[in-house]
Amino acid sequence: MIQFCMKVRHLKKVVLFLVLLLVPGMVSASSNFKVTSLWIDADIDIAGSMNVTELIIIEGSVNEFKRDLNFKDPTLPDWRVRDIVFENTSMYLASEVRIRDVSAKRLNSMPTGFDIFTEESRDEFEPLRELESLNREEGTFFVSEIDNGIRLNMHYPAENEIIAFLISYVVVNVVVIHNDVAELYWPFVRDFNDEIEDIFIRLLLPELDPSGLLQAWGHTNAGGTLSYINNEDDVPGGVFAHYKNYVPGNQMTIRMLFDPDLIMVRFLPKETEVDALDAIIAFEEEKIAEEERRQKRMQILFYGSIAISIICLGIILKKFIYPKFIKNKSKDKIKVEEKTKTIKATAKKPNKKQTKK
Repeated sequence: MIQFCMKVRHLKKVVLFLVLLLVPGMVSASSNFKVTSLWIDADIDIAGSMNVTELIIIEGSVNEFKRDLNFKDPTLPDWRVRDIVFENTSMYLASEVRIRDVSAKRLNSMPTGFDIFTEESRDEFEPLRELESLNREEGTFFVSEIDNGIRLNMHYPAENEIIAFLISYVVVNVVVIHNDVAELYWPFVRDFNDEIEDIFIRLLLPELDPSGLLQAWGHTNAGGTLSYINNEDDVPGGVFAHYKNYVPGNQMTIRMLFDPDLIMVRFLPKETEVDALDAIIAFEEEKIAEEERRQKRMQILFYGSIAISIICLGIILKKFIYPKFIKNKSKDKIKVEEKTKTIKATAKKPNKKQTKK
């Protein structure tokens, strides 16, 4: 048994050694830093496109950071006028994404609000120079095409510091125009390569919307909140979302309905020629109901598994452990009784010397 234990310990050391050898080849550059927060400031323009500025806060050591901006999906079917669905359709994709500028800076502290997007704050960032080929030159970025969009490779070396990347771009022709409502349905975070502790999104309309049509829903696997942005007269003009603990593979999407008259310039309009307001609301309410049903099923499974575990533990205790305990206890009782009898028998044995007297 001792030799076996020694062999197991030796095997564990060998396995640990092999793992340590393999780790450098398996871990990406992202293991040297963490993305503490992602701030997205977006506004829809009067032509149905969306101007977006992202602030990505990184803490740690980094040489290169990649950001994928996905706006197309070849696997989705083409949509047709008067024949639409409200999910998994190319109708909600953009025509293109145009990069405006990319910059970076070192921070002494974390941002606490959207004031970081003011012109004064932006002027403090160091512009990164765009390259025509990927050569990883410091203070530069390179844009390449990928299957679902474009990829930014940003080169701004840092060692145990807080770094902020500021990316500005335009999502072209993203708003869908129905007969009775305009709609934005956009995955603001999709296929992000790193975990993110906090995500803040501010989405604004071209103007305030007093029509009463403004409604919004957020879709994500992470916990979060979504609220409306109103002026002092309680007229809405956009939405604010906050999500926590994003993990790669998740998607964070916002669907927002608003007055179609706010889209006043229509060069490349995506017009469905259908009344969609009631159908979209019904669709979203069904998704909410389905999520509630899913959570109830998860609760039933969770508490059911606990109950089954307790029952199984009781069966094990009753069938295997308790009988052994009783058996051992009985053996100990017999031994005690035998020992007691021996002591008593010894006590009753006469003393030879006393007998002679």
